[in-house]
Amino acid sequence: MLLSNRVNGYSTVKELNRGLQGVIYEAADSKGTKVALKQTNNNADGKREALDMKRLNKTHYSKYVVQYLGQFKHNGFLIIVQELYDHDLEQELKNINMPFLPFRILNVALDIAKAIIAYEQAGLIHCDIKPQNIG
Repeated sequence: MLLSNRVNGYSTVKELNRGLQGVIYEAADSKGTKVALKQTNNNADGKREALDMKRLNKTHYSKYVVQYLGQFKHNGFLIIVQELYDHDLEQELKNINMPFLPFRILNVALDIAKAIIAYEQAGLIHCDIKPQNIG
């Protein structure tokens, strides 16, 4: 089910991704700030994900994970509002015209390690680490 153009104070822009867990949309709030709206397919899983995101936001390394901004219900679906990244590692790798320099590889590896530490501090395990999930 597609979200309408305006939902709960957000203007939806486009669908970004569709998967087993739900659909992610690019949207903007009333101030024009871009956010991601994740429409979950299973409300119980969505509630658990929202709780996990809140726990991650409280960790020392929370700046290395997507920020939870809120949630609401729409047409019976739980919608999670989260920070929107403009790009991901997969896009970056596809668009480079030169070798990935060693210092860049090290920086990416350190950022990934810090994100994994944030999950560990929150008592969670990330089960879907892949280039599309690294901003």
